[in-house]
This record gives sequence, C-alpha cells and structure tokens, in this order.
Amino acid sequence: MRPDSMQSAGPISYRRLLRWSLIVVGGAPTLFALSLALGVAPILLLQYSVWLLARITSALGGATGIGNDIIALVVRYAVVSVLAIVTQYYGRILTIRSNGVMLQTLQQRLHDQLLRMPAEFHDTHKPGETAMIVLQDAAGCQPILRELIASPITQGVGLTSALIFLFRSLQSLQDVPAQAQLGLVAALLILPPLGWRLAGRMRAAFDAMRAAQGRLADEFSNSAEAPLEIRLLGAEQQRSRAFGQTLAELIRLRTQASMRSELTTQFHTAVPSLLQLAFLAYAAVIAARAGAAAAGAILSIYYFVPKVLEPIDQMVRFLGGLEMMWAQAARLGAVLDASPRRPTGLGPRITDAPAIALTGVDFTYPDAPAPTLHGLTHVFPAGRISAIVGRSGSGKSSLFGLIDGLRTPDQGTITLDEHSITAFDEAGLRSTVAVVSQSPLFIADTVRANFRLARADATDAEIEDAARAAGLWPALVKLGGEHPLNVLVPRAAGQGLSGGERRLLAVARILLCQPRVLLLDEPTTGVDLMSLGVLRDALRSACVGMTVLLIEHNLDFVRSLADQVCCLQDGRITETGSPEELAARPSLFRDLLATRARLVSTAGMNVRGVPLPSIGRGVPARDPWAAPPIGGTHLPGVTPKGEILSSTPHRTL
Repeated sequence: MRPDSMQSAGPISYRRLLRWSLIVVGGAPTLFALSLALGVAPILLLQYSVWLLARITSALGGATGIGNDIIALVVRYAVVSVLAIVTQYYGRILTIRSNGVMLQTLQQRLHDQLLRMPAEFHDTHKPGETAMIVLQDAAGCQPILRELIASPITQGVGLTSALIFLFRSLQSLQDVPAQAQLGLVAALLILPPLGWRLAGRMRAAFDAMRAAQGRLADEFSNSAEAPLEIRLLGAEQQRSRAFGQTLAELIRLRTQASMRSELTTQFHTAVPSLLQLAFLAYAAVIAARAGAAAAGAILSIYYFVPKVLEPIDQMVRFLGGLEMMWAQAARLGAVLDASPRRPTGLGPRITDAPAIALTGVDFTYPDAPAPTLHGLTHVFPAGRISAIVGRSGSGKSSLFGLIDGLRTPDQGTITLDEHSITAFDEAGLRSTVAVVSQSPLFIADTVRANFRLARADATDAEIEDAARAAGLWPALVKLGGEHPLNVLVPRAAGQGLSGGERRLLAVARILLCQPRVLLLDEPTTGVDLMSLGVLRDALRSACVGMTVLLIEHNLDFVRSLADQVCCLQDGRITETGSPEELAARPSLFRDLLATRARLVSTAGMNVRGVPLPSIGRGVPARDPWAAPPIGGTHLPGVTPKGEILSSTPHRTL
C-alpha cells in the first residue's frame, strides 16, 4: 500500500501547513523579517499618499484652515510617493533573495531528510517520486508556505489602515447618517464570505473536471493500448460509445467549471466597483450640500472602499490557492514531519568485535501475507565469519536490514554485545556495522571520491592499500595509468570498471572503514574466477577481529571462507555448524549442495542430436547445418551425421 503522502492528500490541514511554513521561514528568518517590513511599508505609504492627495484636493477647493498648508502637503505627498516606490522595489528584491535562501535551505533539508528516511519509505517511493518532492514540489510550495505567514500580516495591516482612512474620510463629510456607515460595514462583512462560497463552488467544479479528465485518459488507454485486439473482438462500437460518453461528461463539467470561474472572477472584480459607485453617488449628494470642500473626502472614499475589500479578497484567493497546492504540500510535508529512527545521543561505543544476538525477532513486510522472520532467536559469535544460507525469499537480506538498523523488527530485540541497536545513534551504528549490499552505491565521480563516501578523510595511500588488498589495484592501474585513483566510475556498470571490479571496489571501500561488524550480501556477484581467490584471501586477512555475516549463493566460496554456516528457513535459524559438518549430515546446506551438483551433472539428462556444419576441407556448397557426406571428419562427441550431443538437465533439447 502506498503511504498517505503519495495517495490522496485528504482534506487540507491548516495546522500542518502552518508548521511547514515556520520551517520554510526558519530557513532565512532575518531576510524574511526585512522583506516583510519592506512589504508592509509601501502599503502604508501608498494609502497615506492617497490621504494626502485627498487633503490637497480639499485645500484646493478652499476648505477652511488648510489652504495655507498646500505647499507643505504637496512636498509631503511627493516624498511619501517616492518612498513608496523605493521601499516597494527593495522589498521585492529582498523577497526574491529570501525566497532563494528559503528554497535552498528547504531543498537541502529534504535531501538530507530523505537519506535518513526508514527503509519502508524507500520501499514504496521510487527515485523519480523523491526527486519530484525535492526539486519540483519544494520549488512550487515554498512561495505559498512563505505567504501563509507573510500574507496575513501584510493584508491585515493593509485592511486595518484602509479602514482607518475610510472612516476618517466618512467623518470628514458632514451629516453622514449612521445607516450609511452601517451599510458600508455590513457590505464589508457580507461580501467576503460570499466570495469564499463562490470560490469553493469553483474549486469543487474544477476538481470534478480533473477527475473526469482522468477517466477520459483511462478510457483512451483502454482503446489505444490494444487497438488491433479491439478489432479482432469486434468491439469498436462499444469502445467508441464508452469513450464518447466519458468525453461528453468531461465537456459538460469543463463548461460548468468555466462558468463558475467566470462568475467568481466577475464577483471579485465587479462588486468592489459597484460598491465604489454606490458610495460615490451617496457622497456626491452630500457634496452638493457641502460644496467643493467635500471633494477630497469623496476622492478618499472612492479609493479606500476597494482597498478595504482587496485584502479580504486576496486572502480568499490565497486560501483557495492553498487547497490547489495541498497535494504537493502534503507530499513535501510527509518528509519534513518524518522523525529519524535513531536517537540523537552518543550511544554505546564498541571497540572489539561483538557477538550479535537476536531474541524472538519477528518481521513482516507491509501487506505481506505472512511474516518473513518469525520467532528468530540466535547468537552469531564474535570474531567469526558466519554464512547464512537459505532458499530465495527466506529472509536473508531482511535479516541484514534488521541488523544494520535500516528496518525495525515488529517485536523482539537485536543486540551487539548486550547493547540494543536502538541505543546507537546513526554515526555510532555506521562506525560499528558496515554493509556491502547487493547493489552498492557508486556516484558518477572518480575512484577516490567513491572510496571517500565511506571515509571522507581517507588518504590516497590508504585507498591504494585497500584497493591492493582487495585485488582491485591492477585494474585501476590499467585504466588510469599514473593516476589510477582518478579513474571515473559511472553510476551504472557498462563503462570503465567491469561489474566484478565494481564489486571489488565496494568490498575494498568498506574494508577501509575497519568496522566491528561486516555484513556481506553476495560479495562475489560479477567477480570472475581469477579474482575469487584474491577476494577470498583479502577478506580472510581483513576480517580478522571482525564479526562477519555472509550471504552468498556461491557455496564453494562459502566453504572456503566461512567458519560456520547458519541455515535459515521458515523464518528461523534451524541448523548451525561448520561447512564440513553440515555437508556431511542431513541439512539444508547439504540439500543446496546436492541441488547444485545435479545442475552441473549430466546424470538424468535427455539428449538428442543437434546438427552441426560438416568439418572438412573447404567450405561446403550446401546448407551448413545439413548432414555431411559419408567419410567426413568428425569431432569427439559428434555423430557421423555431424550432430553434437548437447544436454540440458531434465529437459529434452
């Protein structure tokens, strides 16, 4: 089952959004505060400049007590207007800068958090999905999350100051009835919720339209994936009808959504204008009695009525946008909210090779029909090489995932010399337990950089010693000449180092760390026969003083390297002994050896002839796979008719 973050995000949670917003803003708190201050300043300055313009207009109309201050008002108006322009410019510059720093910090945090996510997360999230979270979702959500904190402040300040200036303008008009002022307040209180309701209906319509788009895509895929099969079934009419019905539904829902969108847009643009006109008409009636002195107040009312509605309208639009971005924000937030499994304290420090004890360990993968490990109790002795053998799917790699701390058992305990692995912090556990996995990590960089993934302070001499010990050095010299550590390693095999040489690099890199516990998961994969002995001798030498667990299908390698073999079946360790002991008595290990022997044996095989070209002088003039003439030259194992005896176990060729 996919986790909640990658399924439907569910209803919007403003509490979670606020928590994520604080994380985003915390990436650049000083720049955010400065940009916020410079965002509020031009709002106040612009509104104050309109107030000054209204006073200048009234003064020009001959209002008593103002005429002598016209020049001072004009100068103040000019200064305030210039300051508004300057603060607005620098506010935008700071906003751009702070957004960049916030996004950088957010993406770095997401990247680092993904590296600490539990194995269960990576089981269900492909690299493309996590890349989308870090690179796309973060870039799309960062400005929205920032505005979740900034917008209420800036819009709130704008609303408050606009209300103050509006009511001061109303008070400057004489004989304004209380009913008119109450009407304005009622309009300001009623219109925003009405706009919110219309926006909600618009969002619901677009959600239905997007769902219909998905259904149409499914219907098209039903037809496009196998059009010839549809023809053979004679199902063209059925498919045409199904696609047409779904298409008609989409067109209907798209039209409905567009109409609701247009209605909402007209409401947000037309209502403030209508409100302006209503109060302008009312102010004009008053001005007819008050004379030209009321002109400034009318101008002020005309400007501030929409400015009161604008912050509320902006918040409604912003909250609507939040719902549109909720799915992306939920994916991003799932990573931000994840807490590391490992403690943050120092934890125990182990200096010698520890025994590994498992007691009553159960482990089941999500949605698996049965547990992979059940009641597993076993002690792997300290300083020994223990091979774990079992059939495919028996839980060998799962056991490694529990010991290295990437997975957590459903119940039971795992200890290293009586220290529970849950007590180790991340650095302590990694310095104690090292793993060579089935698919080791390689970055597209030099051999040196790939070695330093395991130990950042490793010197070139130490890297060379590790590469020599693992038998890798000759291959590096062959590829790199005088600078073998500068050989480039691509992320995927196919160029440069061979698959076996990459495996040797992975082993040498881990040996460089000198861990106390070493987990080897299929270390011989891709290693050629000539290098197997070198790898075995390198491991024998380097693993002295380590507790080593080995998963390996090459049973000859197991017999030559392991001190003991542990048979894993039915979720438990059922048998333990030296390779010689288990090979000599009934055991799973002996069964596996016997199966391998049968696969390479010719016993029990059905054989028939396979025609080969004749081997004689010159090139045959007829079909090379036809039987040669009597007296032709024959090879050992080839019939007189030119057929080679070929075989496959228990199968007729």
